[in-house]
Amino acid sequence: MKTEVGFAQFLSLESFKDACNGYLFDDSCVFGAEISVFERTGNWEQVSIVKNPVSNNKLITLKFENLSKAHVDRHYSSAVTLADANCHKAFFQFSCAASWGYAKVVTLEDLHDASKGYIKNDSSIVQVEFTVIRIRRTTREFPPSHYLFKVESFSLLAKSGVEKYESDAFEAAGHKWRLALYPNGDTKSNGSGFISLYLVIDETEDLPLTWEVHVSFRLFVLDQIHDKYLTIEDADGTIKRFHWMKTEWGFAQFLSFEIFNDSSNGYLVGDGCIFGAEVFLMERNCKWECLSMIKEPEDNTIAFKLEGFSKLDRKYYESSVHTIGDSKWKLTVYPKGNVKFKGRALSVFLELVEAEKLPPKRKVYAEYKLRARQMTYSAMETMFHTSGSSSSSNEEIVRYKRDIPPAHYTFRIEGFSLLLKSKVEKIESAIFEAGGYKWKLKLFPQGIDDEKVKGDWLSLYFWLCDSSTTLPPKGTVYADFKLRVLDQRRDQHVQKSTTHWFTASSHFWGWKEFIRLGNLHERSKGFVMNDTLKVQVQVNVISVTKCSK
Repeated sequence: MKTEVGFAQFLSLESFKDACNGYLFDDSCVFGAEISVFERTGNWEQVSIVKNPVSNNKLITLKFENLSKAHVDRHYSSAVTLADANCHKAFFQFSCAASWGYAKVVTLEDLHDASKGYIKNDSSIVQVEFTVIRIRRTTREFPPSHYLFKVESFSLLAKSGVEKYESDAFEAAGHKWRLALYPNGDTKSNGSGFISLYLVIDETEDLPLTWEVHVSFRLFVLDQIHDKYLTIEDADGTIKRFHWMKTEWGFAQFLSFEIFNDSSNGYLVGDGCIFGAEVFLMERNCKWECLSMIKEPEDNTIAFKLEGFSKLDRKYYESSVHTIGDSKWKLTVYPKGNVKFKGRALSVFLELVEAEKLPPKRKVYAEYKLRARQMTYSAMETMFHTSGSSSSSNEEIVRYKRDIPPAHYTFRIEGFSLLLKSKVEKIESAIFEAGGYKWKLKLFPQGIDDEKVKGDWLSLYFWLCDSSTTLPPKGTVYADFKLRVLDQRRDQHVQKSTTHWFTASSHFWGWKEFIRLGNLHERSKGFVMNDTLKVQVQVNVISVTKCSK
C-alpha cells in the first residue's frame, strides 16, 4: 500500500535554480540516495548494581527576567523564532512548561549604580546569545538495530564515583564498538547537568596506522512507559570520521538530568534505564546513472566516399567506425538496394556499432539525416512518408529539395473528403521508429468526443506504441517535438511545439484544439490539396539514459 517515501518539497525551485548554490550547474544536476536497512539483529547488555534505594528527584526551574522597570515583577520580550527551533530546544532542554536562565544575573546594587551603566535614561538592555547545538531528537517504536545496553540501579552507578562506564564490545558495520556512558555528565565537554553518551570504536590495534572509518550513527534511550525510543543524532546528518586520534563521537548533552529523572517521561523506571545504538558504515560503492540530452554533438558527420561506383560488385559496403557522442557508428551502403528495394534504389543505413554490448533494455536515441550528395547541386534529402488511406499501407519515398530540415515523419492522408463523409472517428498512421521507440500519429478529423471541440476542431496526438511492453517498469521517455498541419500552397504551416515525459500510463500527448475545421477546409489556405491532408511530426530531442554497471 506504500511503495514510495520521499519529500514533495525536496528543494524549492528558487534555491535549486540559484547559480550561487551550485545545485544546477551548466544545466546539469546530480541526485543521490543512501538506503539503510533496519533489522533487529543487535546484541544487548545489562549492568546491575545490587541495591534499590528510593529515587530522590528534584526539579529546578530557573526564570529568565527582564528588568526594564523596577516596580514591575517581570517583563517578557516579544517572541523570537530561531532558524532551527529543534536545535534551540536540544541545547537548552526546554520542555513545554519550563524556562531556563539565571535568578542572579546582576545584583540590584550594581544594577542601579550609575557608574556601571546598566540603567540609562531609566532603560535597561538585556541580551541573550544563542549557541545552537544541531541535534535532532525524534521518537520511534522500532528498537535499535545493533545494540541495547540496560543499566539497573542507575542511582548507585551515579553515586559510585565512576566518571565513565564502557559497555561490552559489540559488532556493527564490520567493526567493534562500545558505548561510553557518563552518568554524571562529561563535565570536560560542557556536559554538566546532563547524561553524556558516546560511541567508541574498539579493537583498532590491527588496523593500519592511517586507518579511517566513516559512519552515520544514532543513539537511543527507551521510554519504558510508552515503549518508544528517543532517537538522538546530528541534525545535519554529518558523517563522523573515526581515526587513531579521534576514537569516540557522541553527545555531551545527551539528556538533561531534569528530563531523565522525571518519572513521567519513562526514561528512568524502577531506577533502571535502557540505551541503544545503530551504526552504519559509509562506503564509496554507490552506482550512478546519467540522463543526457545531447544536441548537435561535436564531429557529428560521417562522409563515406565510394569510388568506381559502376564497378562495385559486393552486396554492401561499410564505412570506417566514427565516435559521435559516447557511441560508435558506421554507414552501410547497398549499391543495388536492399530487400524489397533491391534493383530499384540505393539503400543506406546508419548502424550502432557494438550494440550488443548495451545493458538490457538500454537504448540510444539519434536524430540524423542521410544524404546522397550531388556533386554539382545542393544536397538532396530523403524523407519517408506513409500513406494513410484505407486502400494502402505501403511506404513510399518522396524526394525533393526544400529550405527547412526534414521532419521525422509525415502522415499523408489521401481521399480526405471521403473519410469525412464516412464519419470515421479517428485515423492512425503506420507505426514508425524514433530513438529506439515505436510511435504513431492519431488524428481526429472531427475533433475528439468533447462538446467544446467536436465538429469545430481537428485534434492531433503523438502516440507511444506498446508502452506497457517497450518501457521498463516505471520507465519514462522524454520527447521535445512539434506537430504540424502542412500548408501545401504557401508553406505557412500550422504547428505547435511541446515537451512531454511519456510513460506507460501517459503514452500520448497533443492538442484537442489543433486547428479549426473552417480554417482547415478553406481552399486558399492550402491545407487540403488534391483531397490530400499532410500531417507532420518533428522530434527534436529524445531522452538517453546511462547507468553504471
